[in-house]
Amino acid sequence: MNQVIITKIEQYVRWEMDELCAAHDFQHIQRVVINAKKIHNQEKTGNILIIEAGALLHESLDEKFFDAWWIKEKKADLRITLESFWITTQEVQEIIFIAENVWYGKSLERAHDFQWSIEFMIVEDADRLEAIWAIAIARTFTYWWKKGRPIHDPKIIPKIIRSKDEYYQRSQDSTSFNHFAEKLLLLKDMMHTNAWKTIAESRHDFMQLYVNEFLAEWDWIR
Repeated sequence: MNQVIITKIEQYVRWEMDELCAAHDFQHIQRVVINAKKIHNQEKTGNILIIEAGALLHESLDEKFFDAWWIKEKKADLRITLESFWITTQEVQEIIFIAENVWYGKSLERAHDFQWSIEFMIVEDADRLEAIWAIAIARTFTYWWKKGRPIHDPKIIPKIIRSKDEYYQRSQDSTSFNHFAEKLLLLKDMMHTNAWKTIAESRHDFMQLYVNEFLAEWDWIR
């Protein structure tokens, strides 16, 4: 039964992701799902239906793509859709909670009493792992190109981002390359699951090497 439900959610998400940029396409969703399933298999804990559904839907209520009024409508539609897939009310609530809260901008404003669940932590780790490594570099430049921002400008200094609003303001005044310092190189220290912290550190080292090589080449051609 779980696989039937997941297939239906995949169809829902695949249609939706066709409208977004290549950095957040269905292949990105699939990689996050694979990460989440691997973490679940190694940690041996959590409800796999909530984990897999949450990973599939982790972009669906993200404010960087959708206005607040549209998210409200989508959330109501998503709840009805999930309930039609024979998912319990509690599972639907947990899946929607993941979709609402797992994205990075929202994480900057979590209250001290934020209600963590193992399913939420696994999906968040899976999404953050997808943002550290070789494909993540390609996704970074693809996304910021769509935003019309330059690859690099040494005069634009990376910011310390403390709020959701500051995080999204970057799309107006930052650069592709600054995204490494403003977000990607911070992720390894934000992982929850112990088994995957080492993997995050390895990917972080690769990305740091790329950043160093980028700067060396930028200076060399000047």
